[in-house]
Amino acid sequence: SVSLANRARLARAQGNLPEVQRILAEDLLICQRLADSDPHNAQWQSDLSVTLSQLGDLAVAMANLPEAERRFTDSLQIRQRLAESDPANAEWQGDLAAARAAFADLAKRQRGDAEFAQPANPWKTAPPPRPTDEAISRSLDKIRELLDKIS
Repeated sequence: SVSLANRARLARAQGNLPEVQRILAEDLLICQRLADSDPHNAQWQSDLSVTLSQLGDLAVAMANLPEAERRFTDSLQIRQRLAESDPANAEWQGDLAAARAAFADLAKRQRGDAEFAQPANPWKTAPPPRPTDEAISRSLDKIRELLDKIS
């Protein structure tokens, strides 16, 4: 999944949205399988919500607003459950706020607000985000957990 995220970032930086879509679809399958295998694993649920949100962003960039709404809704539902499960978890509260903001932006786009008159491509206007140390650490922990299960 970390490798897929890096490949998706590279494809985004190159403006290759169909390749980003292909990579994120592959990542979604992995995240969905992991989340389904252990619905109580909050990290896997969070990872799934991130991938869904990225697919929502991609759908907006490709002017597919119904698909964006579906992906953002799925992500928002997961983030809502996580935030409710641990109100003291600042990361999950922040993720929930970001999901609500993405949903609000989408609603404005669907309404045709002037601010959103042109289809957005966030990957062409901003450099790809760099993973934080915390995100890298979480990914490494996830890989270790998977390796422990295999061993």
